[in-house]
Amino acid sequence: MRYTILLNDDYSFLSRKIHAAVVAGLTTTIQTNYHLSAIDAKVCSSFLIHNNLTFFRLYFNGDLGLSLAELKQRLVSLNTYGIHQFFYPNQSL
Repeated sequence: MRYTILLNDDYSFLSRKIHAAVVAGLTTTIQTNYHLSAIDAKVCSSFLIHNNLTFFRLYFNGDLGLSLAELKQRLVSLNTYGIHQFFYPNQSL
C-alpha cells in the first residue's frame, strides 16, 4: 500500500518524524512571513500539519466518501478560511 507510513500504527514512529520535520520547516516559514513569535509559529504549523494529516488518514481509510477534488477543496477552505467559513461560507463573523 502506498500510504503505509501514514495509516499503519506500526510505522507511527516514522510518521512522527515526518510530522516533526515538516513542522520545523513550516514554523520557520510562518514565523518569517507572518512576523510571529517562535511559539505562535510552532503552534500554527503544528495545528495545520496535524489536522491535514488527520484529514488524509480519514480520506485514505475511506471514512469520508469524498473524491480527491472534494478533499482538496475542503483542505484549502479549512486552512484558508477556518471552520466558520467552511460551514457558513455566506455569513461573516
